[in-house]
Amino acid sequence: MYQIIFFDIDGTLRDESYGIPETTKTAIKMCKENGSYVCLCTGRNVEAISDDVLELKMNGTIASGGSYIEFENKIIKEKFFPINKVEEVSLYLKNADEQTAFTFETNDTVFMNEEAVRILKYSNEEKFRSLTNEERKYVSENEKIIYEDNIDKLKTNIHKVNKICLWSNEEIFEKINQILLGEKIELAQCFKVDTRNYYEIIQKDCNKGDAIKELCKHLNIPIEETMAFGDGRNDIDMLKKAGTAIGMKSGSMEIFKYVDSICEEPFNNGIYLELKRRNVI
Repeated sequence: MYQIIFFDIDGTLRDESYGIPETTKTAIKMCKENGSYVCLCTGRNVEAISDDVLELKMNGTIASGGSYIEFENKIIKEKFFPINKVEEVSLYLKNADEQTAFTFETNDTVFMNEEAVRILKYSNEEKFRSLTNEERKYVSENEKIIYEDNIDKLKTNIHKVNKICLWSNEEIFEKINQILLGEKIELAQCFKVDTRNYYEIIQKDCNKGDAIKELCKHLNIPIEETMAFGDGRNDIDMLKKAGTAIGMKSGSMEIFKYVDSICEEPFNNGIYLELKRRNVI
């Protein structure tokens, strides 16, 4: 028996364009009825989790890539970058070249500069280009992140930052690394984007893999009795640590060497079918 099952959201539990398949909703309900805990494990902050996901009433939530852990409405972990370090990084990045894009994430807000807004909006436009007007309306209604140049609204004495995303050259990243003290941070993911690199910066021991281990320790659940579903690069640590790791067929090819099996895409009933094959439901 799998005592707890972890689900990434975007591209796994939920299709960003079409929402959550009915079969997945049924599977989640059946898992709970059969005695397994179900838990979100997402890079999104808590407030950015869409309402259709919240309606699933999962037992737990791991958010912000692993910096936040909640179970049965009790916060188990919240970890933030030191205020003085965030101030220093923010000041440096605001004076960087105009091609440098960055976001600072808290539990309830994503602060971003103008270039980050441009990149994220363009990415969404490309992703949803083939959607009908009705489908676009659905996406718009369920997206909680506001894409605006709001970086000047970041007040480090009020807003506690748990993740920094950066689109830049290596020199700028190395400077940020020095400011934050490299040995105390890690990258949830890093890959090439146009002429820049994308860096998703989190604190040491705050990745998804460390988070599922921490929650399992809190619940006294052996890691061998866990299962995890994921599709992206930032799921790799989770997939490596889970007792049984399932990758989505539509996911990044980089994850496939870390999984025990590959299931169908969300709207091809992947989660439901995989749980059925493994006699979980």
